[in-house]
Amino acid sequence: MGKLRNTVLVLFVLLLITLAVIIYVVPSVTGMLVETYPAEYGELSIYDDTTGYFLRNDTVYAAESGGEVNKLSQEGDLLRPLTTVCEVTGSNDSDDSSNVTDGSGELVGTDRATEIKNKIASRMKKTSDNKIESGGILSFFVDGYEYSMIPERASSLKKAELEETSQNDVTEVGNTVRSGYPLFKIIGNNGWKLIAYIPKDHLDQYEEGEKVDVTFFEKDDSNEKEFVDLSSKDPLFNKVEMLVDTKGSEGDYGKLVLRSTRFFGGIGKYRVAYCRIVSQDVSGLIIENESIVTENGVTGVYVKNKKGKYDFVPILIYGSDDTHTVIANQYFYDSKGEYTRTLDPFDDVLRTPRTQEEGE
Repeated sequence: MGKLRNTVLVLFVLLLITLAVIIYVVPSVTGMLVETYPAEYGELSIYDDTTGYFLRNDTVYAAESGGEVNKLSQEGDLLRPLTTVCEVTGSNDSDDSSNVTDGSGELVGTDRATEIKNKIASRMKKTSDNKIESGGILSFFVDGYEYSMIPERASSLKKAELEETSQNDVTEVGNTVRSGYPLFKIIGNNGWKLIAYIPKDHLDQYEEGEKVDVTFFEKDDSNEKEFVDLSSKDPLFNKVEMLVDTKGSEGDYGKLVLRSTRFFGGIGKYRVAYCRIVSQDVSGLIIENESIVTENGVTGVYVKNKKGKYDFVPILIYGSDDTHTVIANQYFYDSKGEYTRTLDPFDDVLRTPRTQEEGE
């Protein structure tokens, strides 16, 4: 009889422990499995990392005679009409001389110099005293694209054609010149354009006529990625202000044509460069994209309340990148002009809501 009583007592204690686990422990464990994070205030740059192709109005001047080049002005100088750019002295018209270097100072072979000369020979200007006809930005870099990659052709130039252009094609006029070969060029100071391709679903981030900031980076022609991550690279030129001239689709890509009248040092050196195009710098509460759902046509997220339940809260989106979204803080006015409460800083946001029932 005593053994039976002890057995019943043990079973009763085990039952109480089991009920306690069900009542107190299981809900806590279940809650732990529901992942949340705090909505925190911050800034987000909305940008695309891609390759940019420069379109300029360049006028290339040819040497009337060969010899040593004495440069009277420097790369990137803004010159007035009739300015004498350089002097050519002595004589140097032998077949084995070249007037072109590769940018590091090393001479490029005569074949490359001849290739550039032959490509643009009919368009080059000659002057007896090396004076320029019209004012503009001086550059001693040439590449043979001066009369094909121009702003007027921005709409007709296609991705396949542009991808055949390499920054390695750009060469620098050296210390000697041959008669009839490129000597310098003048970049028209009436503006320039940039063509860049981005994922097609990013086109909505840009509006024609709006400003963007573009940072340029050295192009690595050995990198075959279409959209490289430029976060770890050192910029060549930081935040050049440009305007979105046109945007549109080309095949599977979005095509941006940007324009600017703002010149920067060394613009004549670059035909192709990596670029980071920042469409927006926005501030607000930052949430994760996977948290955003739509309920009854309203965009929002689920927020944990004081009782541990989840309430659907409307949001107003300021901007998004591939992983995060910036939203209004505390309140906003909806499309009907109605005052709408939204998230407060440090509200606990449900990371991956699946159904309305889960929020309830």
